[in-house]
Amino acid sequence: MCTVDWKNNKIIIIDKLSLPNKFRTIQIDSIKRLATAIKNMEVHGAPAIGAVAAYEMALAAINCRQNNPNELKKHLKKQKTYLQKPVQLP
Repeated sequence: MCTVDWKNNKIIIIDKLSLPNKFRTIQIDSIKRLATAIKNMEVHGAPAIGAVAAYEMALAAINCRQNNPNELKKHLKKQKTYLQKPVQLP
């Protein structure tokens, strides 16, 4: 198992919070869930966050219901803007 993986159009990450006592994975299927995973430190570290963000853009493209390339571009731009927002930590 890789730290970040892709299966059935979902991002699979190792839940860093469960280690070392348990090995648990988390399935991410939305940008909001990704933001929660980062905020809660379920995934952390620049390489892992970068990989998950790249997978999220692929997921956003797959889930976009637009056939028009310009609409797809708008949708991906919106997702990118959301990903670039700073994570508010508690």
